[in-house]
Amino acid sequence: MVILWGPNACETRMRMIKSYLDARDRGAKLVMISPVYHATAAKCDQWIPVRLGTDAALAMSMINVIIEKKLYDEDFIRNHSVGPFLVNPKTGHFLREKDLHPGGDPKKYVIQDAASGKAVSHDKEGAVAFILGRYKVGGLECPTAFQLLVERAAEYQPDIASKITGTPSETIEKLALEYAASKPASIQLSDGMTYTKYGDIGVRAVLILATITGNIGIKGGGASTVGG
Repeated sequence: MVILWGPNACETRMRMIKSYLDARDRGAKLVMISPVYHATAAKCDQWIPVRLGTDAALAMSMINVIIEKKLYDEDFIRNHSVGPFLVNPKTGHFLREKDLHPGGDPKKYVIQDAASGKAVSHDKEGAVAFILGRYKVGGLECPTAFQLLVERAAEYQPDIASKITGTPSETIEKLALEYAASKPASIQLSDGMTYTKYGDIGVRAVLILATITGNIGIKGGGASTVGG
């Protein structure tokens, strides 16, 4: 699958549109997410309209569906993201090894080790991190970063996101399921998403989509802008 999230590539990325269409000819589903129906949308298998400036809500709802259906890539989240890192609930900052004991390394993050049941440095040999849950560390109940994502994404059920985005809830759910099942899946972003206030949040949410499905660092995957 290739999701074109915004770019009207037929008119603004003419060097790249052939690659998208070639991928489609080889069997990839080409999806266009855009407030308007334009030349590129006409070339895609599906056009998904979204209200201007509400991309973050759409992406967060897709994240919610993928999490609820347990379609996320647990190993990738554990080994290649900040998802397992424990968060100080008072500051919102990641815990560091220095928070566990005097002399601890201030540069090392902290995870909850499934084998020992203790909070340990993220690079401790043999440790296997939990990616979900809240754990007692020094009198604090510290969630993992992924746990915080789960809780925030739960606020964007498809029916709620539909009211924000104008995109039917059934369309949101189907898109999320297809994206999660279509590995490798690529998302091509446009700068247009950032032209509204807090537009960077939408970009961050889309990058999280690629991360939790393990579509980073693989051929045919990624979430990138022009030339990425």
